[in-house]
Amino acid sequence: MMQNDRYTEYMDGRIREIAGKVIYSNEEVMEKWREVCRQKETSAFPHRRKELQHMLTVCGVDWTHAVTEEDWKACICQVPSSEDRECGIISMLYEIYRSFPTLGDYTERLVRRLGDPAFQGDSVRLAIVKQFIKETDYETDLILQWAKDTYGLQGEIGSVELREAVLRNLQEDVFDLLEKGMPLPSMETEVGKEKYEQKIQDIRKKNRNDYPLLRLADDFSAGRHRKSVEIKEDLYLFAIAFSMTASAGGEGYDPVRDVEKNLFHDYYQDSLLKYISDDYRRHASGIEKEPSGEGINYKNYAEVIYLYALNRTDLTAREKLALAESLIEECTRKAKRWKKKEKEKDDMLYTEVYRGFFFDDVLELNDKELVKYFRKHFDVPKIHKGEELNAVSEQATAERITKDLLADLKEVYQEKDISFGIKNWTNLNGHSEDFKKDKDFLKILEKMEERLRFKDEWKEWLEKTSTEGSLYQDKSVPTRLGLITLCFYRYYYSGQGAGRSLPEMIEDFCFEVDPLLEQCRYQKISTKNIFDMFALFMLYSISC
Repeated sequence: MMQNDRYTEYMDGRIREIAGKVIYSNEEVMEKWREVCRQKETSAFPHRRKELQHMLTVCGVDWTHAVTEEDWKACICQVPSSEDRECGIISMLYEIYRSFPTLGDYTERLVRRLGDPAFQGDSVRLAIVKQFIKETDYETDLILQWAKDTYGLQGEIGSVELREAVLRNLQEDVFDLLEKGMPLPSMETEVGKEKYEQKIQDIRKKNRNDYPLLRLADDFSAGRHRKSVEIKEDLYLFAIAFSMTASAGGEGYDPVRDVEKNLFHDYYQDSLLKYISDDYRRHASGIEKEPSGEGINYKNYAEVIYLYALNRTDLTAREKLALAESLIEECTRKAKRWKKKEKEKDDMLYTEVYRGFFFDDVLELNDKELVKYFRKHFDVPKIHKGEELNAVSEQATAERITKDLLADLKEVYQEKDISFGIKNWTNLNGHSEDFKKDKDFLKILEKMEERLRFKDEWKEWLEKTSTEGSLYQDKSVPTRLGLITLCFYRYYYSGQGAGRSLPEMIEDFCFEVDPLLEQCRYQKISTKNIFDMFALFMLYSISC
């Protein structure tokens, strides 16, 4: 875990410090000087000269004694060339890269801050399991039985006596259950490598299904988002076990326990750092390639029920989970008899309306009133058990904003790759041998370039004569990174970044993009997100 667990404060400071070092190039300052000379006899001259002085100041050049043309040119000669500036930018990206927290760091911070102090000496994944055993009954019976048999403990399954004994004795070896029944290495020779590896995968999948709490703890500790797992269910279960809450901010707001900020934003993000972890290399085929990054879906009745239970301060974690499961089951069962809701008005498609329902109405209701409220105000479709968190999951706001951004790009987008300079950067002179040998960092740059490519479905949409219907087909969905990438292109083609310093451009880009992200339930541009910061540095590099 990072030594400083105040990630927002730490990364804000690091980005400010590093961005302040990125300067204008000699060519840019010289062009401004020519502009000053051309307007010497005009009313615009004082303003242009101030712009030149500002640029030199940003570059750390003392211009206060410059009088003659030779003096000014001597000042400009002190400004590094564009190639030197590019070397500076990539070096700063390298410095930033080494500062970022991993998803596992976020998990550890939550576990150490919110978990029982008695478990602080345990590994993160063991502390998660113990927290669940202490506070909930979620999938604990098999673990309690195994611990009872393995450690020779007394007490009935579910009894306080056995639970407390397990919490005192449980060790890392409980996770051996996830590897139970593995074939002997000699089997590979008998059946061949492909069948042998498939056998291992099948056994691990079965073990994960048999011991979902162990799987959850292991995934959380590694920051692992599995394709085959309902990630939102994991998030809400974790939130209940660790006494997190849903909040609209305001008086009494506790950012440490905010479920949306800490889990849906910080933890459930598409961190590029995953590509350089040993864990990802081992589990790549089973991990989400690009998590959507969406926050809480207030249109989904099951999610709202979990949030309602989280905010019931009169209940224990065990009671909160039982209440949530009971209410979700009741709504799902009764929905089969409810009449189908009439087609919603356009404004009822967007999550912000339902967010208002939750904080203004739902939190004031008792358990019995809640189901009636859902019948009247929410779409509770006829679905099977286990599909509740996938109901009403279309991202209408995100798709609408994506279409708007594409409409803005329709006239200006050129079907050619923007040169991000990544390949050129790595070959520039001036980089240390350590940097050039850091394969992990080069892998991050490669993945960054992939993320910033203009998607095929966007190109197809731009070629359409009609913009009716859904932009996303098959199983593809809008994502936070996709929306930021479109904003990246729009900002670049608009020329808004020209003449701005990096801090100025970051402020301007965030001012434009953050409101769109918030409307879509996505995290705002964050100094803690390596994609966000790399994108801004790259945007600055190609915009200057």
